[in-house]
Amino acid sequence: MKFKFCIYGVTLLFTAASAYALDMRSTQPVAPASEAQATATVNPATLSNERIRQLVGKSGFDPDSDKGRLIVKLLTRVATDEEFRNKFSKFSQTRGIFGGQLSPDDRMRVLQLFKDLAQGPKSDCKMFSTSSNDFFLMAKTLSAHGFQDLLEFFEIVVDRSLPDSNNERYTIAELLDADAELESTIESKLPRQWSAGASNICEIMRVGIEAIDALPPASRQRATYALFQAFGNKMSARATVLADPYAYLDDMFDERRLPDSIRRKLPENGSHPLPYSRLVIDAEWRHQSKPDKPSPFKDTFVNRRNNGVIAELITPGADSTKQDWSGFYLSYGVADLLTQNVGGELTPLGTLKDDTAVDVASQPLLEGSSIEFPVPLPSEEGETSRTCEVGKTVPASTVFKSLDGNVVKLHCKFVKKSGNTERVNVAVLVNYGIPWWTSYDDEDGHTDVVIRNVTIQQP
Repeated sequence: MKFKFCIYGVTLLFTAASAYALDMRSTQPVAPASEAQATATVNPATLSNERIRQLVGKSGFDPDSDKGRLIVKLLTRVATDEEFRNKFSKFSQTRGIFGGQLSPDDRMRVLQLFKDLAQGPKSDCKMFSTSSNDFFLMAKTLSAHGFQDLLEFFEIVVDRSLPDSNNERYTIAELLDADAELESTIESKLPRQWSAGASNICEIMRVGIEAIDALPPASRQRATYALFQAFGNKMSARATVLADPYAYLDDMFDERRLPDSIRRKLPENGSHPLPYSRLVIDAEWRHQSKPDKPSPFKDTFVNRRNNGVIAELITPGADSTKQDWSGFYLSYGVADLLTQNVGGELTPLGTLKDDTAVDVASQPLLEGSSIEFPVPLPSEEGETSRTCEVGKTVPASTVFKSLDGNVVKLHCKFVKKSGNTERVNVAVLVNYGIPWWTSYDDEDGHTDVVIRNVTIQQP
């Protein structure tokens, strides 16, 4: 995501530069090699006001100028405030961005400081794309107001960063939803062709921070929590899910998490026995424009309770060029109950709210009939329902040789938020309770879904 790359880079730059410069060693005048070994490190606690002014002057600043006074004020605090000095010492030694966790208000204040810099003079904006960690060069380049923003940022992360608080804990699902909401808002406001380059970085920063500020309070707090956890090199919710997608499938994609109105309509446990506990299909997408470059994937179906409800996890195949994604589903017959994509394209958890979908999925599929059913919301493509024409019933072995029973062919379509219509051919594997996509057509053309192997784990 462009915004995250930008803000992470800026935070890392400011933190590294501040830690390097303000550890007092960098305020020493440059000495010849023969003298450098004899130069003693300044003990901040012993610095007098006059000595501080001399250090600031030797760094190229008039201690009575606007910027000089700001540096004198900060160094005076380091010299006279033992608690702050100890915090600063730990901060400068780790050279990390955030060792602890800021409060929600402090997180937003840091972001507002960055926005202020992004909207300032060109010299302030230019600092976002610099590769230098020279604090004093940065101080000279920034406007006086921008430099004040930088020092306030530094004092916040040093003075008010605390160990993780038990008062602020979120589930993986909550953090994913907040992340998805933020990304969707920002991406909708930025042209798709933009990159996080020097010419766009300030606009990306401004739009991104305004998007965070406009989120509902609960979403804003979760989004900034996730963002600053990443700054502290802590595993994100997305990375946690991708590291063990089966754990997330078992935790979140369970009918017990559905609304009561949906759950009450589902069959009782044991009422729909199926010949597997887990069924794994190794397959590949073959797009018409690249028939010789298929995209392999693995589709795992889990039958937990023999009630017709199937949990599904789609992951990249071993030979797939992209490994950083997973698709999660919970379905009953033709009806999806829960859906979510986690990876480069992150979607919120979609939940079925209209129980008529369960009614449709419970009816027999009669050749020549038409069915329409609602989908979980929010949906990946912005659709609200799907329509299917029921086709012929044929042997399941026509889909793949080792499959038993019959399949009922469906010809489905849905209208996306963009206004484009996607058409999907589906083979409902009757013996397995699985609606399998065999091909689809969208604005990018035709794609076939080819099965390579089926592995069945018995109950």
